[in-house]
Amino acid sequence: MAGAPKGQDREGNEDVVAAGAEQGYFSVLRWRPDVTRDEPRNIAIILAGDAGQFAAVRPIPVSSFSPKLHEQGLLDAVLVSLKQKVEEGPFSVEEIRELATSLSGPLLVTEPRPVAVHDVDATLRALYRAFVAVRSGRGRGGQTKGLVLDKVVNSFRRAGWAVRRGAYIDDFIFDVVVDDAPAARSPRVVSVLSFASPRKDWISVEKDAGHFLFAKHSLNVEARAVVQPPTDATQAALEPYERVQRWLQSADIDVTDADGVAPDADTAPSLFAG
Repeated sequence: MAGAPKGQDREGNEDVVAAGAEQGYFSVLRWRPDVTRDEPRNIAIILAGDAGQFAAVRPIPVSSFSPKLHEQGLLDAVLVSLKQKVEEGPFSVEEIRELATSLSGPLLVTEPRPVAVHDVDATLRALYRAFVAVRSGRGRGGQTKGLVLDKVVNSFRRAGWAVRRGAYIDDFIFDVVVDDAPAARSPRVVSVLSFASPRKDWISVEKDAGHFLFAKHSLNVEARAVVQPPTDATQAALEPYERVQRWLQSADIDVTDADGVAPDADTAPSLFAG
């Protein structure tokens, strides 16, 4: 797809320079869970300079994309690849235009639009709030498995661990698969369970735990679990929580309390080391 006419670019650049800002362009990464219905969701903002002097991308949390673990994993892999492409550079408005013309199917990138950039971080935050941010009031509330999984994956990556979300090893899918880690005796797979989000029953959580234990036994891999305990609002989960804790203890699975994992720090690797 073609960009803005050359004359308009020049005029825009003159106005931007006069205002003491740099010329930037932004696009929205959109996801269509059902291509036939054509109801895309905005999932990330991509920002770049006209000559590649700056570039940044900010997605919404992966847990808000889809409740399906494998689908979360596919989208997470796309975002990791996009972030690497932006950070490694060079990445300018031309690369955004290439994405807009090359992507199709469930993932789309809108045509880049001009924006005056005084501060890259501030501009990215403003665009994110305007076009992408999830509005309050959505979802079931509480610490869902997806939110806890967001924290765990982000913490690993901040510490330099190479991890995949919702990934398979042979015939078994895991919440987190660790491909590379600097810590000794690091887990190969991690299960995330939450008993802190309101639901009608906890059978599906117990099934997740059972699948994890069977897969761990079948593959004979180093495994850990991160568990979010029940809250005052989910006291009905206390019995299944204690049941699953007994399963994990019987299988010699080390368990980390999810409250000890900070969302914006590298605390998870230290909890798993040794």
